[in-house]
Amino acid sequence: MFDSEKYNFMQHFNKRIILLFSLIFWALSVQAQTGTIRGQIIDDETGEALIGATAVIVGTQTGAPTDLDGKFEIAGLAPGAYSLQVSYVSYVSQKIENVEVTPGGNTVLNIRLKPESMGLEEIVVEAKQIRDNEAALLTLQKKSNLVLDGIPASLFQKTGDSDAAAAIRRVTGVSVEGGKYVYVRGLGDRYSKTALNNAEIPGLDPNKNTVQMDLFPANLIDNLIVYKTFSPELPGSFSGGFVNIVTKDFPDQFTLQVSGSLGYNVNASFNNEVINHELGSTHFLAFAPESRNRPAILAGGVPGFTVANDAERLQLDRVSRSFNHTYTPEASTPFMNHSFSFSIGDQKKLFGKPLGFIGGVSYSRNYEYYDNGRTERYVLLGDVAGTEALTPLYLFNDERGAESVLWGGLLNLSYKISSSNKVSLNFTYNRSGESVTRFQEGIFPFDAGGINENRRIETRSFFYTERSLSSLQLLGEHKLSANKNIKLDWLVSGTRSTQDEPNLRFFNNLLEILPDGTIFYDLFSNNVDRPAQYWREMEETNLDTKVNLEIPIGSNADNKIRMGGPFYVKTVIFWKKPMILGPGFSH
Repeated sequence: MFDSEKYNFMQHFNKRIILLFSLIFWALSVQAQTGTIRGQIIDDETGEALIGATAVIVGTQTGAPTDLDGKFEIAGLAPGAYSLQVSYVSYVSQKIENVEVTPGGNTVLNIRLKPESMGLEEIVVEAKQIRDNEAALLTLQKKSNLVLDGIPASLFQKTGDSDAAAAIRRVTGVSVEGGKYVYVRGLGDRYSKTALNNAEIPGLDPNKNTVQMDLFPANLIDNLIVYKTFSPELPGSFSGGFVNIVTKDFPDQFTLQVSGSLGYNVNASFNNEVINHELGSTHFLAFAPESRNRPAILAGGVPGFTVANDAERLQLDRVSRSFNHTYTPEASTPFMNHSFSFSIGDQKKLFGKPLGFIGGVSYSRNYEYYDNGRTERYVLLGDVAGTEALTPLYLFNDERGAESVLWGGLLNLSYKISSSNKVSLNFTYNRSGESVTRFQEGIFPFDAGGINENRRIETRSFFYTERSLSSLQLLGEHKLSANKNIKLDWLVSGTRSTQDEPNLRFFNNLLEILPDGTIFYDLFSNNVDRPAQYWREMEETNLDTKVNLEIPIGSNADNKIRMGGPFYVKTVIFWKKPMILGPGFSH
């Protein structure tokens, strides 16, 4: 039976749905047909953002002021070419011609204004769309009252640097030792300090003060700044240099970057004789295999043993049987060195205010190998005048294979509550794992007076080191005065770093060839160390909070008073358990 009331209701409902979707489609179509001009206005001499400058479309009332970052946005513009008038009090205005606006696109301008001098009239220039911070960084270095240097992200892409350690070595006066540790002005790592977005971060090595810079992938970094002199807002715990790693922030337009690389190592790639040992199925994510876990017997605090009597020999035999007995390198065939990175960012409106976000991940895996190394050590015996040559203590052939993994991720959210207030949330996680296998063999002396050619030693070393660093930061920037010259910034940062070296193994094997050709294996001679295994873990947690207030003095923008204070808490846990294996060792 036909229900006319139900039919009329459904027809009326369908009309409303069609109307709603039509309005949404019309709104999206209108938005897609218009474009946006975004940009940043900075001081040409100091590189500082100009807050409250104006950008206006010539011949109209359409325009926008700059916010606390010196950025502006003029949205809803019909496609076409526009003239843009940029002005600020006591600065020479600029008129930028032929600014192209495309449907649904963002046109980004970076504009530098010169301070106004008496007698100058308005000038017209053709501005270029600067896509990097290289010029601004040079200007900052030139005008700063501190001795500083740095490198922007634009140079990372030109040089192909994959991580912060590779990039920072291009900074004048900075050297990188071991591919990780930063030396500034020739001073050791203990004299340097590293920060992430101005918040101090912990190192990952119990014997060093500086952070291992190879943990930070280059595609997640905006710039690296190295301060070589002191300033009140910098920590007082450095004397060589203060390195600040600045991660990517507020994007002006949608960005999507995907990159990858392959590298061929003539010694390692596709070589089926590269030595390695028990990487496990999780090494590609920088996690050690379970076979490297501590034996349960160590949980009770069993100490290292020295053999004194038969009872201790029996106990040592029981302990040693619970250990990993792999002391023979394996042959492997590494692939080519490879890496990839992915990042995405954009700027959207949230409650009518701009919300910027950027996220990215990166991954790299590298292989190294050599089999023609030499390790030699000599000593001078007797008096200098009567000795013609040094006496060798040992002469070793050296073979080494290594495989390393590094990956990381970043998520940054920035919200501009108003043109004078911005809050940012930053999360960073980086992880690395490195496996090293080393085999050495050669002549070993039996006394200090000469070399017995019949006594040789083999040394096998198995290393695995996994490191991680995670950081969560909340930052704020505020302009407090009507003219926006009084600035307040603050941060709260929690950082945790870990380093785990599970089951480091050292095995020395002394061979003595008897006159009849018999080979005698002397595993526990007094001339060599006994087989040993180590477990080392380190965890460091930092809580760093800072508040800074900047007040200008007089009409000169270079005269400022800065005041503030930090609150810093560090917790370090270091655990080390060595186990020396004696004659009861079962191999």
